[in-house]
Amino acid sequence: MGVTAAVGALGLTIAPRHSLSQHTASFLLALVLFHYAGVLVNDAMDVDVDRLSGRRQRSPLASGEVSPDTGRRLGLICLAGGTFAVMATRDAWPAAVLLFIGAGGCMLAYNVYGKRVHLPLVMDVVQGVAWGLFTLWASSVVSGDIFEALLISTAVTIYMTQVNAIHGGIRDAEIDQRAGRITTALLLGVKKPQNGNLRIPQSLRVVAFTLQGGLLSLGIACALSSPPARSSQILSVVASFGLFAGGFILLSAGMRSDASSARRESYGVCHIAITFQAITFLSAANGGWRDLILAQALGTVLVLPLVGYTFLRSMGRFSLHG
Repeated sequence: MGVTAAVGALGLTIAPRHSLSQHTASFLLALVLFHYAGVLVNDAMDVDVDRLSGRRQRSPLASGEVSPDTGRRLGLICLAGGTFAVMATRDAWPAAVLLFIGAGGCMLAYNVYGKRVHLPLVMDVVQGVAWGLFTLWASSVVSGDIFEALLISTAVTIYMTQVNAIHGGIRDAEIDQRAGRITTALLLGVKKPQNGNLRIPQSLRVVAFTLQGGLLSLGIACALSSPPARSSQILSVVASFGLFAGGFILLSAGMRSDASSARRESYGVCHIAITFQAITFLSAANGGWRDLILAQALGTVLVLPLVGYTFLRSMGRFSLHG
């Protein structure tokens, strides 16, 4: 739920011309229903995988308490309910409704066909597009600046593609392989040899660094299209550049084949956190101090828990794997 809320809130911060005002309830309802639509369909399609994972075996679908068909139906009902909630928001027709349906459609397409077709990177991009459209939908609710919204939604698309294809693919490589899934990581040669450490092929590093380069290029495009004039704008641009560049270091460290699973996971979580923070800086690059403070407050909501998790993980006190 945290990622859905963070991406939705990010869309609301993109140079809004209106406030949510009386549409707050319908916006939050649509956001929650979008989240559960994705979760239910994903869990229904991945029952066999979740039964191999210690942290997912007790879920209602994996345990058999709820059938996969029921999970899929409930997911579609949630998406339909979210669409009706969107219709109640400001100037919903046609942009907001179409963007929400597009985001939901792409998310459902990934959940149904992802890890099952021989073009896994394409499906990773489809999921990234779902989150990009979701960002655009949230921005459209408050009539955000269209250029900035397109810029940030593109960044979110690249970011979520990277999170799923690289971090998720490496994290779940063993379970996905046992379940017969097809992922970008496995297709490019990620495997676990006898020494217990995952082998990370150079081809996966190329994909990861290319996506990171795309994010850095967006920062450059933002600076060139509207050169920062105020101190808050200069700080936003410099900070986004620095964090995007720092992402290369974390990616390189986390994809070392001699790294332990705990260290690799910690580097991955830090990369996910600072890259989202960089996108929040980018979203405030054309605004004032108010926009910068609001964006960083949003980023901190996601970053602090992840940094705390990384510390506990490095101390051996907590793990996402249960």
